[in-house]
Parts: sequence; C-alpha cells; structure tokens
Amino acid sequence: RGGEGGGSVVSMRFIHGVLYCSTYAAVHAIFFAAGDGADESDAACSLDVLPVSSSRVPPRGLDDPHPSSPSPTVAALRGPHILTYHSGGLLVSTSAGPRLLPLSHPLIRIGALLAAGLVDRARRWVVATPPPCHDGLASFLARRGHPGLALGDLSSMSLVGHVDLCIRRDRAGLLEACLLDRERAADAARQVHEWDRGRGAGSSPSSYSL
Repeated sequence: RGGEGGGSVVSMRFIHGVLYCSTYAAVHAIFFAAGDGADESDAACSLDVLPVSSSRVPPRGLDDPHPSSPSPTVAALRGPHILTYHSGGLLVSTSAGPRLLPLSHPLIRIGALLAAGLVDRARRWVVATPPPCHDGLASFLARRGHPGLALGDLSSMSLVGHVDLCIRRDRAGLLEACLLDRERAADAARQVHEWDRGRGAGSSPSSYSL
C-alpha cells in the first residue's frame, strides 16, 4: 500500500541503488541499509523512506525548516511512472505528461550520491549541513554504511550521538580520541551534568555507563 498520497503502488524502479516508488498521487525515495557488517536483524529498521513529490500539500505545509525532514514538492502527478534521472531530478511520466521532480533536498541528494558510489560529492553536502542537524544526519549516514563520514565531518554531533555511533560501529580509537580531546571532554562533562539533572537526552545513568 502507498503512504502519503494513498492508494496502491503504481510504479517502482531502482536507479543507481535507490528505489523510487510511486502511488497515484505521490513519489517516494527508499534508501536501503548498506551491507557494512551491521547486525542483519537491524536491516528492516534501517530503511529510510523520504517524500519526493505529492499532488497534495502536506499538513505541515511546504516549508523545509529542517534539512533532515524533507517536504515533498507539490506537482500534478496523476499516476506517475518512474522513468530515470534527468538534469539532477527524477523524470516521471503521468497522464498529464512528463514531470521532472527535483531531488535537491540535502538528505535525498546525499542518499542518492552515496547509493551511486559518489562519496566525495556526497561529502560536500555533508560538510555543508547546519550543526543542529548533525545528529540526525549521522544516523542516516550510519544506516547507509558510512559512519566514517559522520565521525569525520560532523563536528557538532552531541556526545550521546558520538559515543553511540562509535560503540555501534566498533570505533574504539575514535571514541578514545573524542574523550581525550580537551574541548570534547569539557562538553562531555557539561552533558553528563545535564543528564544527572534530568535535562539532557537520556537522563538515566544507564544511558552513559560504558
């Protein structure tokens, strides 16, 4: 069954490692878990389904205040069939004629570039991501099999995010370097203090016991 836009699946096509799926009134990009040695039981939870376009205005409106939560482009779709990439967008065929749907949202662009193996080009988008979005993007990158991009280029990740990613991806050396860095150590002390007072993410002591 379709998600936003409703109805059954009309068309689906793999293009350079990304599955694009359409219903009568919506198109989504589906990014799969990468085979990077992570626990296979987590594979189903590692899917990311992002909206590309819809015939309907989403309830939250069309603004994209947060780079990690795409809003679909509104377009007259009418049963779109996925064709191919074209000029940086997704070309679809509809009963009203062809439509070129933009794939310009940072998260969609990063996912598509990584799926196509264009890591250096994806990294430019990663580096340009605003600091408040670093934790969310780090999780997305890890699910795509690129935790190194997150740990190397997202300098504003929270301590919680950094520690969690290092432990899950067996990056003990990076975790040690993080905790030995003076600036990060000061930040760690502040965040642990907030946890103790129940104000930070994961206020339970078990959240930061190693």
